[in-house]
Amino acid sequence: MITVALLFLVSEGILPIESGFSAFLNNTLVVVIFAPIIKNWAKRVGLSRTKFLIPLSYATILGGLCTLIGTSTNLVVHGMMIDCGLDGLKMFDLAYIGIPITIAGLAYIVIASKKLLPDERPDTIEDEELEPHGFSGAVGSFPSSSSCVFLCASISSHGT
Repeated sequence: MITVALLFLVSEGILPIESGFSAFLNNTLVVVIFAPIIKNWAKRVGLSRTKFLIPLSYATILGGLCTLIGTSTNLVVHGMMIDCGLDGLKMFDLAYIGIPITIAGLAYIVIASKKLLPDERPDTIEDEELEPHGFSGAVGSFPSSSSCVFLCASISSHGT
């Protein structure tokens, strides 16, 4: 069922579209945009969302391989090449390698995810069930002010 669901995400264009966005946008931004979409879809069809959030992240990473600005690592290598007196990379020089790797990676995600990815864990909480003293969600919430006061007091007492 999970493989069929991942095939649906690929056929509907969600994972390839996400990889395409990632070639030009920051990976974190792409995951933040698509994570709620994937979580709501998984909940609506009754499947474990943990089976889809890791592929979401990997598809984003794979998409970043396709362009110069896809990941910060590509930009660092470009800068190092220029510092060494070499010609830098052009915007789509990495696409010759990145696109086939992205396609192969997406295929692997669809094939291997059923066996490799975890089912829903009992320690995961729903977005509506936020605990007052913890962190939760992709964006996260901050601990209560009493936790912060306790932490600051602990740090200052050990620092003297």
